[in-house]
Amino acid sequence: MNTPLPAGWNSYVDPAGRIYYHDTSTGVTQWNPPSVNPPIAVSTSRPKKSGFLQNISNFIQTANQQAIQQRQQQQLLLQQNPALARQIIANNRRQSFAL
Repeated sequence: MNTPLPAGWNSYVDPAGRIYYHDTSTGVTQWNPPSVNPPIAVSTSRPKKSGFLQNISNFIQTANQQAIQQRQQQQLLLQQNPALARQIIANNRRQSFAL
């Protein structure tokens, strides 16, 4: 079987009659014939977000920060005036369901 080798590769026969392959550019020697089509490099880095995805990500991050701040304010109010806090929280829930 006489298949073409990639550029820089040569085939040789060892004393036992076995064929082996050597890449002169990298110094790699192997028993299996090299592929004419080298493997595709796979990137492990994360792709950059598009403008649209970045905007959504920023919106979600801002909404999460605001929710955390609101929850902290509610907890502080609850500690200072439990009756008033329950009333305000109930009103906020009614308003959010009305949307």
